Amino acid sequence: MNPPAALVLIDGECALCNRLAGLLIFCDRQEKLRFAALGSPAAQRELTWRNLPPPPPGTFALIIGDRAFYRSDAAIRVCELLPFPWCLGAAIAVIPRPVRDAIYGWVAAVRYRLLGRVGNCALLTPAQRARFVTGDGSEVNPEK
Repeated sequence: MNPPAALVLIDGECALCNRLAGLLIFCDRQEKLRFAALGSPAAQRELTWRNLPPPPPGTFALIIGDRAFYRSDAAIRVCELLPFPWCLGAAIAVIPRPVRDAIYGWVAAVRYRLLGRVGNCALLTPAQRARFVTGDGSEVNPEK
């Protein structure tokens, strides 16, 4: 498997993040996105290899090439990679970043209270888990 062109980093224990990953996998029919849990060896390897600083814990992040995007900027970039109509979500870019990130911060602060915690990627189906990369860069075995 080739290295992912776009790697989405999510909090693997967050139910909201797991559901978001499932939605993104559903929307991303061209499989432009791969996924990794934020604190996983795969995420650490990708950040180190690209000489990028680790994002703060629990932060939604997107790595494209040698650039990393965080919080609402990551959400906008992810939307841009999705087909119509999902790409229209990138329209939130018209909202100033401080406002977007304040909303992001509020959601991040209450996400565990809203939907709780789960085991790493527990809410994903085996087929969805196959879109996650492991510490060695391979896909997660959906049978495990």
